[in-house]
Formats: sequence, C-alpha cells, structure tokens
Amino acid sequence: MAKRNPSAERWSHRRRPHSGKFITWGSTDDLGQSYVTSGKHGETPEPFPLLPEVSIVKAAAGWAHCVSVTATKVEYTPWLVVGLGNLGSKYHGTRHNVGFEVINSISKAQGIRMNTIQSMALIGIGSIGDVPILLAKAQTYMNFSGESAGPLATYYQVSLRHILLVYDEMSLPNGVLRLQPKGGHGYHNGLKNVMGYLDGSREFPWLSIGIGNPPGNMDVKAFLLQKFSLVERKQIDTSLEQGVEAVRTLVLNGFNNHVYRFNLGQKYKYH
Repeated sequence: MAKRNPSAERWSHRRRPHSGKFITWGSTDDLGQSYVTSGKHGETPEPFPLLPEVSIVKAAAGWAHCVSVTATKVEYTPWLVVGLGNLGSKYHGTRHNVGFEVINSISKAQGIRMNTIQSMALIGIGSIGDVPILLAKAQTYMNFSGESAGPLATYYQVSLRHILLVYDEMSLPNGVLRLQPKGGHGYHNGLKNVMGYLDGSREFPWLSIGIGNPPGNMDVKAFLLQKFSLVERKQIDTSLEQGVEAVRTLVLNGFNNHVYRFNLGQKYKYH
C-alpha cells in the first residue's frame, strides 16, 4: 500500500484561513454532499457544491498517471489553465465570471471532471489529445486568485509558458476573444494578484474574453457584477465555443499561425 502523504489532507471538516481576509473550509451536509465554502470574516459564507470524496491525493495521482501515460509515447509538456472569477451563486453569469465559464466549457468538451479541491481551487485533470491538462477555477475570489494559481503551478511544476490564464477584459468588445503569449495586467486586479504570486512575471499566456465597457457613468464594479443582456449572452455563448477551440489549438500546437489568424478573425467578428 502506498504511503499516505501527510500534507495531502481532505478538506472536509478542515478550516483554513488565508491572508487574513477570507476563510475557506470544507464541510459535509446531512446528505453526505461535500462542500467548499468561502467568504469574508463576519459574513455568512456561501456553499459551493462538490462531488463526494475529493482530495489532493487524488489530484496528484491523476496528474502523475496522465503524464506517465503520455511519456511512454513522447514527452508532452503539461498545461495549467486557470479561470478567474468569484465564488458563490450570486456571481454566476456575471461579466466578471466569464473565466469560470470558459473552464466549464473546456471541462464539458473534453470530459474532464471538476471534482477535486487543491490550493483553494476547484480542479480537474485530463488531457487534450495526448497533452496533459489541469483545469482550475480559483476559489479565492477574483482579487486573490494568485493564492490559488501560484501554489498549483509550483506543486505540479508547470512552466510559466504553459500557464494559461483566462479572464474578462473590458477593453475588448463583448464576446471578442484574444489569445496572447504574454502581457501586462491592465489594472485587472485578478491578473495583478496572479502575477505577484508568479514572482512578478508576465511571461505566461493569456486568453481574454471581451465584456465591453460600462455605459455612460456606470460604476465599474457594478458593471462587472452585472449579468449580460440577451444579445450579449448569445455573443458570450458563441465566444465560449470558440474559446474551447482556441485552447485546443494552443495546447496542441503552441503559438503558431493558427492562433494569430484566430486573433485577427476575432478582431473583426462584429464588424
């Protein structure tokens, strides 16, 4: 029997503070459903349902298996794809959570189950073609996403050029995507926090999903936490499908002419 990793503990019934700003912990309800909950001190946290029997041990074992299987053919470099967003049902479908939606779409398209909690993230391990891939939705709230992305990259030893961050971008029209090998944070607090946990580096790829600009004098925060109109929602749904194909292309081929043609087509898609 393999020795148990003492650091890889179940989150159920384990309370963990982080950064003095939020509390995240695991629990189990009367029906045996596992949850991870998170919220500010003094507030009532919202439960986020998970599949039963989630563990860090399971995640590590799945990753090792995925890499070892492909290694018998040829050595493939694994990818970590991190979607940024806010935890809780009240944020579902909002502009600031489209990073989560892309991860959900990749998970569904590739048959990757998001059923494990590690490093304050909901993760799933699988592959695109023969390339191992780790999908993650940071459960730390947007502005503290680095507390999740940084430790995951370290634990699974993923190089910077294979960490893809997926996030919302106000400088792009709604539903327009852009895939780039690197870039600045552009005052996006989630990106800024992740960069801080990756030693301040900007040398990692980004997939941004346009959500447009606030109309008139509308408050930026209110705009980000607003849900899409019917027309905007259709554009976002289309962009999610295109985002899955863009990620597939990147993972299998890297930044080649297909990616640059993709960006050019996105730029003029609504013109």
